[in-house]
Amino acid sequence: MEPMSERPHSACLRNGRAEAGVVLLVVLIVLVLMSLAAASVIRSTDTGTLVAGNLAFRQATMYAGDIAINRAVEELQSGAYTARTYYRSVFYFKDAAGKPNFKDAGRIASDAIWESTAVPCIDENGRATNCAIDTGNYRIQYVIERQCKSDPVLTDGEDIRSKCTVDPETVALAAADAFAKKSGTTVPPIEATKLDVYYRVIIRARGPRGGVNFYEAMLAAKAQPGP
Repeated sequence: MEPMSERPHSACLRNGRAEAGVVLLVVLIVLVLMSLAAASVIRSTDTGTLVAGNLAFRQATMYAGDIAINRAVEELQSGAYTARTYYRSVFYFKDAAGKPNFKDAGRIASDAIWESTAVPCIDENGRATNCAIDTGNYRIQYVIERQCKSDPVLTDGEDIRSKCTVDPETVALAAADAFAKKSGTTVPPIEATKLDVYYRVIIRARGPRGGVNFYEAMLAAKAQPGP
């Protein structure tokens, strides 16, 4: 005759094994989910580090491009810009209507002028370098574009005003000066030498990791070269 407790004991063993199997399955699922979460965190960290690095390189390229603005300011003040092959006395980057192009960045970036010898290449220290060779350093080019639709008569203030984008503050001062010199009811014309015209400096700066960035600055200077 079989003992009364044998069957319940066997059932308990089977139930215990089934529960252990379920627990093991749950643990495995949790481990898989934790592994996926860890991989996601690592990937996210790597992506964040890469993005931060690219932003840092881009920022450094922008700072390196400041050398172009500094040189352009010096050239505009001395009048040396007129002898430069990268100077344009009228709108160069313009749209179909002949107006200055401020929106089509792709067209400016792809313009062949950047690959021509007319636009010299310098490094972040202002030394001449070869833009065709990527040495891992900064390569900077710039073009000075006078904001005029056509070449004005440089001795005629009214002609300059009609053809160029002029600093309104200098127009007001020049007009006040002309009014102060009036004879009777006759007000002399605005003097050209008192007007400042806007010049746009377009910069292409290339840096490490093949980064290429374009910047521009608007400067005001005399329509006539020199102080």
